[in-house]
Amino acid sequence: MLFHDLRFPFAAGVTQKEVAPCLNGAKNFLPDGPRFWNWLALRRTLRRKQASGIMLDSQMTGSTVLGSLELKGKSLLVTVNSVARAAKVEALVTAAAGERLKRSLTTIRTVEQMMAEERPELPREGADEIPSQFPRQITQDYMDKHYRETRRWPRWVASRLAKRCAARLVVRRCLSG
Repeated sequence: MLFHDLRFPFAAGVTQKEVAPCLNGAKNFLPDGPRFWNWLALRRTLRRKQASGIMLDSQMTGSTVLGSLELKGKSLLVTVNSVARAAKVEALVTAAAGERLKRSLTTIRTVEQMMAEERPELPREGADEIPSQFPRQITQDYMDKHYRETRRWPRWVASRLAKRCAARLVVRRCLSG
């Protein structure tokens, strides 16, 4: 199975606000947000017998989703899973938007390529390690800054702080001993 990503760039001066109403007006495209549409297969109205059990209905009325459309930046991105669908949706989008969109650019991907894109990249071993000179330099810069700041204090503040620290140290030694 091959996935086809069609990218329709906007024509010069065209905005998303101009393209969105065109897509909303197309009968095959069901809006699923302000910038996202699902391309649905037209339902054939066949007469069926009434089911005796419970029937669950989805938001998309049980139609088959053939592809998705999304406005991103200055382009419309369409994703489908076959060559035939790509050709058909290209004709539908061109008919709906007209001259607002340029010709599409197509990218074809395999299932393996899509799965590789979805899989988070594992961190390489040692990639998060910080080289030894950086922590040492950061610590040295901090200590220098602290020293310069304490040199600006009046002498009596520094001596009081030193006495408090010494007193705390004695209390800790007494409690632990």
